[in-house]
Amino acid sequence: MTDIENVRRRWQDVNEHLGVPEDVSDRWWDIVQGLYGEPVRHYHTLQHLREMFQHCELAKDHFTFSSPHLVTLAVFFHDIIYEPKKPDNEERSADKFEEYAAETKVLSDGDIEKVKSWIMLTKSHSAGIGENSADEHYFLDMDMAVLGRPEADYDEYASQIRAEYIHVPEELYRSKRAQILEDFFTRLPLFSTRLFQKQFEDQAKTNLRREISRLRDNSIPL
Repeated sequence: MTDIENVRRRWQDVNEHLGVPEDVSDRWWDIVQGLYGEPVRHYHTLQHLREMFQHCELAKDHFTFSSPHLVTLAVFFHDIIYEPKKPDNEERSADKFEEYAAETKVLSDGDIEKVKSWIMLTKSHSAGIGENSADEHYFLDMDMAVLGRPEADYDEYASQIRAEYIHVPEELYRSKRAQILEDFFTRLPLFSTRLFQKQFEDQAKTNLRREISRLRDNSIPL
């Protein structure tokens, strides 16, 4: 099964579970596939969703989601609007989810607000403090797990992000990207849940330090 087929199956399953008519589900799938397939995207594609759902399966082996269907919808809509030149992608993604919710009429107001709030959490990737065992903590860790990829796969991710921001001059990109990555080290641990900390934390720190070093010393062309 290809990435697109796998992700589409997830979409069909969650909409069937919610009772969304098939024609409405299909029309919204065309929207999802079209937006995630925009030419500007190199990392924030359906492959990213596929990877998040793989991490979701890892989480399900250790954790019972309170609202798995809402987590699935948050995955689908959290990057549905992605324009690297714009600062409000999360807000607009939450608005797009609200359009879907308004048309399908299968979610309560509380559930709609919950998914929108989770989408907005991806702006800072911080869900507060506490036990860090709620659905939103795992959702955020699923999105962040790319940082813990094996070295070569992480380097591919870093190259894809640069491709999405190719409009930014190299010197400025090096500075801003390094600042963003360095900020992660001001709020350790990188991951919210113990499961993802155990699985990805050490490798993620190694990857971040390596990329920061390359950005700061100009050791690789961008």
